Formats: sequence, structure tokens, C-alpha cells
Amino acid sequence: MELGELSKAKRAWQAVLEEEEQVFGKDSKEAYSTLDHLGIIEAKIGNFEEAEIFLNRALKGRSRLLGKAHLQTLATLNNLASVLQRLGRVDQAANFFEEVLGNRRRILGDDHTDTLSALGNLGSHYASSGRLDRAAIIFKEVIDGQDASLGPDHPDTLTNRHNLALLLLDLEQFEESEEVARQALTALVNSLGGRHPLTLATESVLAGVLDRQGQHVQARELHAEAVEGIRAKLGDSHRTTLDILFRFAEHLEATGEYRRALEILDLAIPGHVQQYGKDHPYTLKLEASALDLGPKGLTFRAWSLVNPDRKERKTDVILGLKLIRGALEQFPIESLCEHGGSCPLDTLAWALYANGHYAEAIAASENALRLAPNSDKVEYQGDLDRILRMVDEVDQRLEDSLPD
Repeated sequence: MELGELSKAKRAWQAVLEEEEQVFGKDSKEAYSTLDHLGIIEAKIGNFEEAEIFLNRALKGRSRLLGKAHLQTLATLNNLASVLQRLGRVDQAANFFEEVLGNRRRILGDDHTDTLSALGNLGSHYASSGRLDRAAIIFKEVIDGQDASLGPDHPDTLTNRHNLALLLLDLEQFEESEEVARQALTALVNSLGGRHPLTLATESVLAGVLDRQGQHVQARELHAEAVEGIRAKLGDSHRTTLDILFRFAEHLEATGEYRRALEILDLAIPGHVQQYGKDHPYTLKLEASALDLGPKGLTFRAWSLVNPDRKERKTDVILGLKLIRGALEQFPIESLCEHGGSCPLDTLAWALYANGHYAEAIAASENALRLAPNSDKVEYQGDLDRILRMVDEVDQRLEDSLPD
């Protein structure tokens, strides 16, 4: 549901609440049911503090009228747990999810669909809290139960297959993740269609799996379809869109398209602030990734791989050259030449040297010296002299190794 539709629904339910409180009273089952609906709508809009207020009112009222273990009370408790998770109160959320699961197991049994749903919610909580191994075990249990009770093509079953594929990707269990993602994607296309948000999200997960296995060409088509489809369907600020955009940015970085990757992250950052807040770990991670993809971030990362004085000698110097060339493609060289390993041409010179491109390394170092401010000329001249000396030493060793 789009934001405008959600706002319209919110106003409609607020009018219903006013009517119910007049007819049935504020302390009525009808009013508490509507408060629960309003809490859900506020959460979908992203107003989590307001959602918590509505859901707490509904929970207290339902607990008093129906009992704490009543199924409707447990439904509200589950909704509140989801909101608390989004607010970062993970321990309290976990306790509520476990309380819902325990009561549903006792009342409905382990195999009931509502019990399996509660188990899946707990698995999602563990996943978002970083307990990926535990979450994967839970999702496998949920899928087994839903296969039996709902069938393998039911939307709930397919949602959890998607979740499992994503978890296995994060756990770097790529072969199993690809298998689960392909199974889910085939069933989703057949049952919900190729443009459904869950289909597009699963397509993005499969693309991510292929990327991690070096299959970038195959992944690119899937990324393109997922990004185009989800932006048209849900807009740029929806959580599903944000996940797909981030995965596409990772693909672009892996293929060396740093400027485009940075554009995608810049597109996603406002949505993350809206959905999670500016200080949420997801937002901070996204902003850090954007900094890494900027010219100075790329230069710094390259320098750490090609610095001639680096302690670890077995670094990926090919990646270092790729990164610095990416930085040079983005911004004018003259605006970035600052000494201390951050001048692109200085870093480029050492990246070229580390990859055995000695003539190009000398040329890049000479260019860095030419562009350096007068205050840094001596240091840049020292870098050039060092490269010339090291190239001479390489030539001498090569000459000495030749037979007489």
C-alpha cells in the first residue's frame, strides 16, 4: 500500500475509533481492535513511536478484557514486538516474540499456522539481531511445517523460503542459498507473477548469490529487473526497495562501477533515514558504504593495498589498481591531490608499480609531482626518486638473472 493510501486508511480508522468510543465506550473490544489496526498502519507509514502508543493501549485493554493469553491479545503483543524491534529495543521485542510463540504453542499446537507464523517472526528477529545461525534453523523448521500445513506454494511458505535464502547468503552458504532462492523464485513467478514485490525481492537475493560466486553477468539482468520493478511498485523509500538497491550497489562495486554504485547509495540514504532514523545501524552502514565509494574512500582503500611500506605484503594489488582507477574516473585529479597517501596520482603510481607497470608508474609519479602544491614538492619528489630507484633495482635483478 502506498503512503497516500496508508494516510487515507489512517484517517478512516481514526473516524471509526471515534464512532466506536461513542457507541461502545473507550473500554470496549471494538475500540481496542481499532487501536490495534491504527498501530499497524502507523508502523507501515514509519511512525513507530505513534504505533507503540496505539498498540500499548490496545494491549492493555485486551489483556484486561480478554486475558493475556487470549489469541487477540497475543496478536497485539506480536505487533508491538515488531514495532519495538524497529525502535531498537531488541531485548524487549525478543521477550514479547517468545511470549507469543509459547502461548500459541500451548493453545494451538506446534503445527498450527499461527504458531508457525509466530516462530517465523522470532526467526526474523534473530536475523535482524545478528543471530543468523539460530535464525536459519528456525526458518527451516517453519518451512517444513508450512509445507505440510499450507503447501509449498503458499505465499507464507514462499516468504520464509525467501528469508531462508537471504540468511544463507549472509552466512556465505552460497550453494544452498542459490538452490532455495531458485526454488522460491520459480514458485513465486507461477503463483504471484514476476512483478510481485516478493518475487522481485527474491530475484534480488538470487542475484546477490550469483555475485558472491563471481557470476556477475547473470546477476546483472536479475538486478536490473528487480530494481526497475520494485521502484515502480513500491517507490524509493520502502524497506524492500532499500534492500534491493543496496544489493544492486554491492553488485556495481564488485564490477568496478563505483560512480553508479555511489549514485544508488545516495538514492537509498533518505529512505533509510525515513524508515530507520539517522542513527540506526542500517543507516550508518549505508552512509559508511557511500563514503567508501567516494573518491577519497576509494583512494584510501587502494593505498592500504599498494602502500610500499605496508606490513602485509600479500595484498590484492590488482584490486588496489582497480579502486584507484575508479577514484580517478569520478573526480578531477587536481581537486584531490593531498599528500599522505590520499593523492590519486601518487596512489596510482604505487598501484601501477605493485602490478609491474613500471613506465606508467613513473609517469603517474611525475604527474603527481607536477600537480603537488609547493609545500609538498619535496615529499612528492622523494616518492618519484624512490620509484625510479626501485625500478632500477628490478631492472638490475632481471639483468643479473639472465645467462651470460
